Amino acid sequence: MVMAAQPQLAFEQGPIRPPSEAYSLLIRVTRNCTWNRCSFCLTYKGERFSKRPIEEVKGDIQAAKEIADEIKALSWRAGYGGEG
Repeated sequence: MVMAAQPQLAFEQGPIRPPSEAYSLLIRVTRNCTWNRCSFCLTYKGERFSKRPIEEVKGDIQAAKEIADEIKALSWRAGYGGEG
């Protein structure tokens, strides 16, 4: 039996955020930190701040929508009516 290939759905993950924001969607439009001089933070040391190209951002928005649509479809198939 030949299985159909699943499309690769992915988008660039955003910056580190607090747990209170764990269930929110963040579309990343920049990379790294604009300040990058905090003595306590080593997260972006050695990395330059940059803006992401608009086409990459649009691609992430489309990928996030497709992932959400797939989750909703799975929820319907599992009997949760798109909610669970």
